[in-house]
Parts: sequence; C-alpha cells; structure tokens
Amino acid sequence: MRVVARNAVYTAALVLFWGAAAGGAMVCPHAVSFDPLPVARPQTVETTWVTPAPSQAEFAVPDFFKKGDGLTLRCSSRSVEGTQERSVDLARGADVLATFTGLPFFGHLLGRQTVHVADYDGNQRKDIKFVVFVGGCGGNANSGIAYYVFQHEREWRLVSYFIRDRSYAWECDLNGDGRFELLKGHHQDKRKPGYHDRKTDRWVGEVFRKYLVINAYEIGPNGLALRNDLSGRFPVIIPFTTDPFEVSQDKEFLSYNQFKLPQDYYFGKAPLRGR
Repeated sequence: MRVVARNAVYTAALVLFWGAAAGGAMVCPHAVSFDPLPVARPQTVETTWVTPAPSQAEFAVPDFFKKGDGLTLRCSSRSVEGTQERSVDLARGADVLATFTGLPFFGHLLGRQTVHVADYDGNQRKDIKFVVFVGGCGGNANSGIAYYVFQHEREWRLVSYFIRDRSYAWECDLNGDGRFELLKGHHQDKRKPGYHDRKTDRWVGEVFRKYLVINAYEIGPNGLALRNDLSGRFPVIIPFTTDPFEVSQDKEFLSYNQFKLPQDYYFGKAPLRGR
C-alpha cells in the first residue's frame, strides 16, 4: 500500500467557471472544481480490496488512529430467503468497532481502492470517503456509489448514495463553520412532449435537454439535508447546450425539481464497540 499526500483536491484540468452556465458557454460536465470555496484537502490512501471469505471483501487504511493502528472496512453479504442482506464492519485490529446493516448496494469490491481521509464534519476526528464502481453500459458506464464514514466519540455514521459519474462527489465548506457540506451531481432532463404534424409527417415541438445539477447537502446527526440556501451559487446548473436562452428558461424549472435526498440514499448510525 502507498500513502500519497495531496497538494490539491482535484487536478488542474478540473475547472468550472461559475458564470458559464448562465452565459451559455459549453462546459464539460466532468470538468468541475470548487477551488473558489473552502474545500477539503484529504490524504489519499491507495489500498486494495481483499477477499478473506467468499462473501466478504475488505480493505485497510493504515495509521488511521493516533497510536498508528489501521482501520479495516469489511463488507459482508449473505442471502436470506432470497434477499441479499449486506453489512459493513469497521475494525481496529481484532476489535470490531461498529457494524452497519441494511445497505442497499456495495458495488464491485475488487481491485484497487482510493480512500480519502479527512475531518469532513469538523469534530477533530478522521473520516473516510471512497467511491465504489458500479458500472453498466452506455450512460451508466462510469456509475458508482459514494461512501462517507464519519467517526464520533461514541458512534460511527455512514452515508452512501448513487452517483451517475464517479467524479460527481465533492466537499466544500459553504458557510465557514469548519464543517464540509457534501456536493452531489446528478443528471436531470427537461422534457416537453411534441406532436405529430400531419402536413409534414414529422414529429415537432418536442423539447429534450440534459443538465448536470449539483446540490449541496449538510451533514447532520440524522443524515443529510438539502442546503442549497447556504450559498447563492447552488444549485449549480451546467447545461449540455450552448443556447443561453434555453438555460435561463430552464433554471427555475430545475431549481424546483431537485432531489431532496440523493438517489439510493443510505444513512446509518452504529454505536462504538471495543476501543
């Protein structure tokens, strides 16, 4: 395993001009950075999933705790009456610290895993973030599940949700309180049905436009809450179009048709066991 200290959150190529959407400039939805805002600067750990048992997969984050102990995250799955039951154990050495149950999905738990270590929720304790590949074909070819594991004095908390692209998960401190809000991008369509023009034998008047919409969510003791109100920049709306009129017409529509919670959202608390 190797640990790499990051000097920047995202590569230099990831740049978002905040006014580009309103100005109608074509912006690649993958090219997003939040450098104008306070961003998390995590330590990046390259680790590897291993499979100690057919129904288990795990990875270790070395030197996670103050005494130099590593944190092991172990995913388990079993079939109960035709239903897959999934759980996640957090372990420190031989001690299981916490167990989460009822997760909707894991993803492909094989191969290398990049883990980000930072204090995301501002309580002076290390947390971790990682994104597991889900995959698919066509528009789902780069899908993933984002996982955040938050460490607290007497419990651990886990948040996960689906992202269409594995890069669509960011963190920024929007109100300067030392806690990072989670920024999550999703694709959103605006559709307007057309009609069949019998004179020309053509289908006309149909409107179909696609956007990348980025919402801000606050981390709380009971999960995530939509908090676009913390900054006048949210929701960030990036069009797959070069027509500024279309963007201005659709912004109000999009702002009222957001996900109140991320897609396939999971939140769990697990009391601290062991040391």
